[in-house]
Amino acid sequence: LIKLFDEIPFKPTYYFAQDNHIILDNKEYIEKLDTTRFVKAHYAGRYHIPGVTYYKMLFPKRPIGFSWDIANVVYSGQTVTYSMIQFAAYMGFKEIYLIGVDCNYSAGNSVITAESYFNPKLFNGSRSYAAPEIDTNLLAYACARKVCDKLGIKVYNATRGGKLELFERANLDAVLGK
Repeated sequence: LIKLFDEIPFKPTYYFAQDNHIILDNKEYIEKLDTTRFVKAHYAGRYHIPGVTYYKMLFPKRPIGFSWDIANVVYSGQTVTYSMIQFAAYMGFKEIYLIGVDCNYSAGNSVITAESYFNPKLFNGSRSYAAPEIDTNLLAYACARKVCDKLGIKVYNATRGGKLELFERANLDAVLGK
């Protein structure tokens, strides 16, 4: 999504990255962002980026953890969106809107293919990305919903289309005030 910032009608306050390939492929974009940037610390020496805040990540798959102290640890859930939900909950947000979380991937030979992306700028055909672990993603989202419901935090899915139905849907245009 970072490659589309010039085309979207809003600028995010926070930017997150945790996939090593995404970080390496987009290092120059991340360096230039005029926003608060959070990047997974694992392998940070390979992609040192001045001015970012690095966060420690754990990767348990079952059970999925939910962080109550992001300064100490953030749990993966195999998706950056899950990490972002933990940050937002910790920061005190009472409403969280997910955008672009489609859970709809096309994979060939266990790698993501171009058909998974709604915009060709997002697909780097010169690199193979491992297919997402949708089952782990869904477990993480279910954990997020359970925790957020308990905390009185509403999580909405404002993605146009997609297959993630664990969260109540919200209209993206209404969310953006269009």
